[in-house]
Formats: sequence, C-alpha cells, structure tokens
Amino acid sequence: MEQWEELMKATNKAYETNCYYTALELCQRALRQAVRCFEGQLDPDSDKLLSAVMVSHFNLADTYIALDQVVQAAEVFEDASIYLKGLLAERHLGELQKCAVLRAGNCLHMEWNRFFHKYHAELPHEMQPRCNGLHLH
Repeated sequence: MEQWEELMKATNKAYETNCYYTALELCQRALRQAVRCFEGQLDPDSDKLLSAVMVSHFNLADTYIALDQVVQAAEVFEDASIYLKGLLAERHLGELQKCAVLRAGNCLHMEWNRFFHKYHAELPHEMQPRCNGLHLH
C-alpha cells in the first residue's frame, strides 16, 4: 500500500499543477498497484485495499474530466463497475471481502450519479442507456 500512497501523492501533485497527462499515467499505475494488492490480499483490510482501487478509479475519471474527455471518464466508471461485478462473481470471495465489494459498489453508485447528472448531456446518446444502468444488482 505504501507504493500506492506514493503514486497517489504524485498523481495529486501533477493534477494540482495541471499536468494532467502525467496525472493520468501515475493514476493508472496506482490503479494497477491497488488491484494487485487487493487481489493478492497483501493487507488483511479488504475495505482499505478496495477503497484504494475505487479512489484510483475516481481520480482517473476526474483527470479525464479535467482534460474535457467526458466519455473516457464514463468508461472509467464502467470499468470500475465491471471490476466489482467480477469480484462478486468469484466463488472464493470471503464474507468480509464481499461486504467490502458491496460498500465499494455503493460509493461507485453515488459517484456515478453525481457524474451522470453533471455530464449526461456530453455523453453520446448510445452510451447513456448503457451507463445509466451502472450498478451491481
């Protein structure tokens, strides 16, 4: 998790200084690191690890928005939803991990709704119905 935290600090610094392409690269690396940690369960705290995955997705979406790439931001939300749905489909997922995934899904749903209400007019019409149904159930 320390490596993820360092990557996110660098991501935030790049974002704050309007170096958005650098922020994208760093955030993508942070996301890959968070996924590796969660899937390898290098930390016993499933909520903390999955929160890192979701924060990485949300920061990635924010960076695409800053670059006026709203469709790519929507795709990040969709990728996050697909990732969580995939986790729920896994048979070996423990109860604590399953609860962590459901909590992450609730956060994703709230963030998606905020994004969709603000940017839905900028999304292509064919993408709106697909993205509007973004949920885990």
